[in-house]
Amino acid sequence: CVGAGASSMSLAITDGTAPFTIKYTRNAISQTDISGYTSGAPYSLGSLGLGTYVYHITEIKDFCNNTMAVLPGDFTIHINPIPDISATNPATQTICNNSTMNIELLTDVPGTKFTWTFNDGGGVTWISSPAGGTITDGVGTEEISQLLRHSNSNPVTVVYTIAPTGPATTNCAGTSITRSVVVEPTPAAAISNNTQTLCDGASLTAMTVSATTTHIAARTFDMAIVATTGSLANLKATG
Repeated sequence: CVGAGASSMSLAITDGTAPFTIKYTRNAISQTDISGYTSGAPYSLGSLGLGTYVYHITEIKDFCNNTMAVLPGDFTIHINPIPDISATNPATQTICNNSTMNIELLTDVPGTKFTWTFNDGGGVTWISSPAGGTITDGVGTEEISQLLRHSNSNPVTVVYTIAPTGPATTNCAGTSITRSVVVEPTPAAAISNNTQTLCDGASLTAMTVSATTTHIAARTFDMAIVATTGSLANLKATG
């Protein structure tokens, strides 16, 4: 993976007398000779940037200046990127109870695998619960989409932790991110003095409507008069 430190190569030389001098190219460009080399010893190639590097041995000479007749094949080193998924959005969202949340998974490395877990803080009774999972970029729809429904009377915050890894064979691990979903409760209300018997022309005793659930957004109440017995044809509202 890029930034993982120095790369190296080693040669098993079975003929000649050590130490050896090695001439080689990197991506068809001649490099500084390796001198004083001992068979099987790792030789540092330094820290390589993102890309593919092909090392080709062009000549091996031993201590007695004899040239080796058989040369090894090419060394190929792939330096793969570390995926960045910080563009995944939205960072936070608030949804109604029994609604579907969506998190769009975005990466700068094709083939990234997204793995996520969740934390709801505990104490939540789920009817349709969040879940962990895995999605690979380029295979299907890259999003987390889940129907969330609970029976709590307060908003529930679900925090998804999303971890990226790059494609095989290196599977370079990127930095995890978190994305939050706030699930509002199903609204509920209580009404005081909700059953009254009045004489004709009398005034209703005040009725108080109060929410029995807690919400982030402001609450509104819609009220209607419905005749359950008799007729409302001659009912007149005053005050």
